Amino acid sequence: MIGLNPNQSTSIRDIPGNVSSLSQLSTTLVSLVNLTGRLTTGKNLLGRANGFSGSQQEHSASQYEITKLQYESLLKRAIENIGVNLPVDPKPCTALTDQILARISVVTPNQTLARAASNVGAVLAINFYPSHNAEMKLLIGLYSAFLTILDDIGDTMADDIGQFRKRLVTREQQPALFELMAELFIEFDRVLPPYLANKVFSGVLSGLASLEVEYDRSAEFTGLASPSFPKYFRNMTGHSEVYAYFLLTSENFTMERLKHFLRAVPEIWNVTDEINDLMSFYKESIVDVERDTYHGDYSTTRAYRADIRGRRVAAKVGT
Repeated sequence: MIGLNPNQSTSIRDIPGNVSSLSQLSTTLVSLVNLTGRLTTGKNLLGRANGFSGSQQEHSASQYEITKLQYESLLKRAIENIGVNLPVDPKPCTALTDQILARISVVTPNQTLARAASNVGAVLAINFYPSHNAEMKLLIGLYSAFLTILDDIGDTMADDIGQFRKRLVTREQQPALFELMAELFIEFDRVLPPYLANKVFSGVLSGLASLEVEYDRSAEFTGLASPSFPKYFRNMTGHSEVYAYFLLTSENFTMERLKHFLRAVPEIWNVTDEINDLMSFYKESIVDVERDTYHGDYSTTRAYRADIRGRRVAAKVGT
């Protein structure tokens, strides 16, 4: 992503990548995500759906294991299809990292995590939004550091995640990490037009709602699901949508430009999600055994649908 130049005339071509190229990339990444999903969580369910049992199912499952080399191949193909040349000399981000760390270090006791999250925020803000002013880069960096920390320790803060909105509107005391997010809402209001600030707010609340469901292990997703469920639940995070809207600022915002931009947001949102799915898969589902991911939801939903089709065919054959 890149920032929009407020001095340029507005057209759909001003948006990073045109809709056609983003759509092609989205299609490519969807196929890779689908393949990755089939190779993981769905292996046992697909075995059952195809009527395998015992050694047959074990043999079927072995065919659906994904190796590190297979993942590297998928990722390489994805990066090639994105068509972005990564910079040989990354832009320096030490100063911005230190600015972010000054506020992040006081909201988490884990200073190693604080430093890493601050660096992630700085790299993201500088490289994805190079034309934004220093204040916007800092806010985007802080927002990103908040998300990084929450992703790492959120499972220990499930109740605080669920109570965030209520405590915000009733002005109750929040844990330090969430107090920081509440402060950022005020700061975004100061530098963004109301529409953009509202999208940041709604994105955070939606993201916390999805985390509340994800981190609560008292129940699991079971039974049939809509074919659209995996995408619906992934979009609940809201964060990719927020990053799309960060492309607009007070300096380049007009209602005309927004209405042009809105027509491309779904593509930017989808591509951001799909790239994140691919980049996260290694740590989540190869090194770790996490299955509550888009890949897992996709595979489970697909397997249940295959199982239903199989039962219907069997019923017809039986009659």
